[in-house]
Amino acid sequence: ISVWDFMTDWQSSLCGYVSGLCSYFFPAFFLRGPRAVTLQRWDALNAAGKKIVGIGELDNHASRKKLGGLSFEAFPFDKAFTFLRTHVITTEQLSGNKEKDIPLVLQSIRSGSCYVALDYFCNARGFNFTMRNSSGPALMGDNLLLDNKTLLEVKLPCVANCRVIKDGAVFAADRTKEMSVPIAAKGVYRIEAFLKAYGKYRPWIFSNPIFVR
Repeated sequence: ISVWDFMTDWQSSLCGYVSGLCSYFFPAFFLRGPRAVTLQRWDALNAAGKKIVGIGELDNHASRKKLGGLSFEAFPFDKAFTFLRTHVITTEQLSGNKEKDIPLVLQSIRSGSCYVALDYFCNARGFNFTMRNSSGPALMGDNLLLDNKTLLEVKLPCVANCRVIKDGAVFAADRTKEMSVPIAAKGVYRIEAFLKAYGKYRPWIFSNPIFVR
């Protein structure tokens, strides 16, 4: 499921010529993040026992538009790809051989080993969300059997407002770069992070969940 659509988010910010012009030149400043109804639907599906992988999308067509007799492109692909990205974590390093790498990437997405991020203000590469207990570690998309040693761990590339979401509700929150939370109940756990940039907290990272059974 697309949990964050760049074009839909950007278009929802348009409200007049002045703000529209500003949002065209600086779209990242106007993005509000995934729609609440989308996240609620995603959480509900996963909590119901289904495994629904969340991705981000640009929905960009580099369409030609006319305004006041001037023709322009909204948005060129080289610009659009600086905004929303789906970061994929593979089980082994990519080799440069597409015959080997493409199935590796697709399998990682299929398993839910990925997260969505707005990379414009700070690249989210290096984000890490895991759980571990006596049965071993679990990554995004994995199942983990609950025991009394289950621990949730988050590492961010820089300090941000980090929230642990359990079954659609905020379970824990802190402004931090690293977070460690004991887990005592089964559920579907995912991470949201909001980065402070230019005086405002902005949507940054939305992870796929880990399923504690």
